[in-house]
Amino acid sequence: MTDLRPSLSRRRLFSLTAGGASALLLAQTARAAGPKPVFKPVPDSKLRKALDQVPGDVVQLPEHLRPLAEQLLARAKGAVTSAIAKPASAKGDKIAAAGLKFAAKLTPARAARLSARSEQLQVAKVSPFGAFARPGVKLQSAAGFRASLSKVVDVSKLKFDPKVKAPQWKAPLVSKIEFHLNRVRCIEETSEASDSDEILLGGQLVEPNGAVKKFDRFKVSDDFDAGEKVAFDYELCGKLPRSSLPSFLQAMCPNGSPDDPYRGRKLVSASLDPQVIPFPSTHGLVLIMGEQDEGGFNDLLQDVYAALRDEIAAELDALGVAAGSALGGALGSIIPGLGTAIGAAIGAALGWVLGEFIEWLVGLFNNEDDLIEAKHWNIQLPSPELSAIQGLGQSLPAPAGVWASPLKSLKFRGDGGRYEAHVHWRVFT
Repeated sequence: MTDLRPSLSRRRLFSLTAGGASALLLAQTARAAGPKPVFKPVPDSKLRKALDQVPGDVVQLPEHLRPLAEQLLARAKGAVTSAIAKPASAKGDKIAAAGLKFAAKLTPARAARLSARSEQLQVAKVSPFGAFARPGVKLQSAAGFRASLSKVVDVSKLKFDPKVKAPQWKAPLVSKIEFHLNRVRCIEETSEASDSDEILLGGQLVEPNGAVKKFDRFKVSDDFDAGEKVAFDYELCGKLPRSSLPSFLQAMCPNGSPDDPYRGRKLVSASLDPQVIPFPSTHGLVLIMGEQDEGGFNDLLQDVYAALRDEIAAELDALGVAAGSALGGALGSIIPGLGTAIGAAIGAALGWVLGEFIEWLVGLFNNEDDLIEAKHWNIQLPSPELSAIQGLGQSLPAPAGVWASPLKSLKFRGDGGRYEAHVHWRVFT
């Protein structure tokens, strides 16, 4: 892993709070190298505050999608916990097998906690997984699944009409979406014995066409103290041109520019080609924070997504619906007149399920002595038209042709510590 933060210990150099650190460093530079341009850091009171909800957020699923999504989630939870509690039950079940593969990559302490919690869930008098409490019960064999799917897929209306043309979107269209990390703030250090926290961050993006994109885990800081922030954009450096910044201030403002102060560290990007993905398009960002590098999350998400998708496809086939067409970009090319809306709906349900599943699973093996937590953020774009996205509401300042959402606050806690990450998404024409 590469630490992109300054090599000089942050504990000895500064505590990144308000704007005081910037002023201190500039004063030190002025004494050493003569007069410098006046630098006025933006105080915290003036910063655009990170919000719990921002335009585009999928706060809750539409009511007609909830029964389907809850069954998908129960299927994933039941399969993984039954396999970990009783490995023999994983035979012939792709989701269960994915759970075992993931558990094998955990540290011994985390694996033991996950096993103990899974066993408790298996012997509970009333299973939280309903029809999926028993090992090997797949979606299409569970009572009520067809009814839930039929609320999303009205088979009587799924007749391909060659006269129906693809939507005629109004230019300019957006071509891609990026998720950026702006800053990470330590609210309270963990209770471990060391003087400061080493924090790692990684995750995945669940795309509306079924792809799960991983972005590499990286070190946010190996010297986090309470109240300290690590910035990944240009906000702290205000209007001062990069060319006039000393090297250590450049390290404090590693991305962006005076004209694009909120361009942060790009975590992951995805295409918004309407010929490939259905609209409205739902994108699910999963962030996993910890003090240890933990592999396996990407494979788990991909395997669970693929298995759920295949089981939905099998049921659609049984209903007489061509799965590739009905799910649109999630399983095949989008055919005008058939499948776009269904693909968008099922994609939204699956994206929500994977985010909820990972948060829940990590919670099973997290405890007071260990910092690892997952958070997911689902956003939905109404169409690829820039005007429609601009209509979502307030945005951050950005260059022409870019629309940037307000900052989103994601809060993590574990081992007595509390952290907050500020992120945003932006689209490009």
